[in-house]
Amino acid sequence: MKLFLNLWMAASLMLFTGNSYANDAHKHEKGQSNVAAENVMYSGDVKVHVTGLVCDFCAQALEKVFGKQEAVQSINVDLNESLVSVTLKEGHTMSHQKLIQLIVDSGYNVDKVEASDHE
Repeated sequence: MKLFLNLWMAASLMLFTGNSYANDAHKHEKGQSNVAAENVMYSGDVKVHVTGLVCDFCAQALEKVFGKQEAVQSINVDLNESLVSVTLKEGHTMSHQKLIQLIVDSGYNVDKVEASDHE
C-alpha cells in the first residue's frame, strides 16, 4: 500500500507541475551561432550543423519548435551527425536570422548552414 501511495504521489506531482524530471535535466541556456549573420531567405532543404544535441529529448525539442512554424514541411534531427535537416513547404521561405534564432533560442550552437536554394 505504501508503494502505491508513493507512486501515486510521484505521478501526481509530475502531472500537476507539467514537467518531467527528464525535461528539467535537459533545459538549455541560450546557445550561440558561429555563423555570420546573412540577409538570406531559404527555400527547399536546409541543413544546419548543430552542437549540443545529445539525446532524443533534444531532438524532440527542436522538432516541436520547428513544427510550429508555418513554412516548415518537415524536420529531421540526426544526433549522430549533429545535423538538423529542415524542409520548407513549396512557396514558403525562412530567413537566415529566423532559422538561426529558433535553434539558438532552444539552447544549441549553430556551426554551419547549408542550403540548396536561397535568395
